Amino acid sequence: LVGLFAGDLVDKFTARRMYPFVHIPMMLGVVVLLYAPHPYLMFVYFALIATSTGLSAVTSTSLWPELYGTRYLGTIKSIAMFVGIGASALGPMITGYFLKINIDVGTLLFWSIVYMGIASVLTYLAPYPKHLAPRRVKKEKS
Repeated sequence: LVGLFAGDLVDKFTARRMYPFVHIPMMLGVVVLLYAPHPYLMFVYFALIATSTGLSAVTSTSLWPELYGTRYLGTIKSIAMFVGIGASALGPMITGYFLKINIDVGTLLFWSIVYMGIASVLTYLAPYPKHLAPRRVKKEKS
């Protein structure tokens, strides 16, 4: 459902401007999970995670051609997919290790919020790669 609205937002603001804000609903969901662990609030958590997922699916699909053009789009998307799958494979191992050395779940959730916040800020501050972006053709005035 969010994906329907995300497309309009990307068209209006561009994927480059939208992407730093994609994980904010996920951060809020983890905050709910950490500080308000009532069983009924899991629905709020899942709704916020779904919001981030919908925003990410639309925004990331639009981001790559916006930044790098379409010539090497398949290569860029395959590298991004490889990194994403690798990171998702490492996540359970890292989490399991931290739990094994007696770091509680609340601490892990707190640091995941910090990580997502830092990642969002760095994404916002990242320079636009002008030398890689496709050139825009100026329209002639008639």
